[in-house]
Amino acid sequence: MAFYINHSRYPAIVTVHVQSTSDPQASLETGVKTIFKSMAADVGYHDILIDPETELNLKGDTVAVLLGARAAG
Repeated sequence: MAFYINHSRYPAIVTVHVQSTSDPQASLETGVKTIFKSMAADVGYHDILIDPETELNLKGDTVAVLLGARAAG
């Protein structure tokens, strides 16, 4: 299940607080439908640029909180 999906026509900046992860080099992934790219995110706060119609997913046993999303432009 998707952690966040950008349903707008514009890029969004999503603020995520990663609370724990066993693999900081591949704790998140972004993509569309079945094509995803791993993303490094260690414990802490991260601003992530999400393109239109793109998903942000948690991988493995990563625990994170979505703090907010805002327009990138």
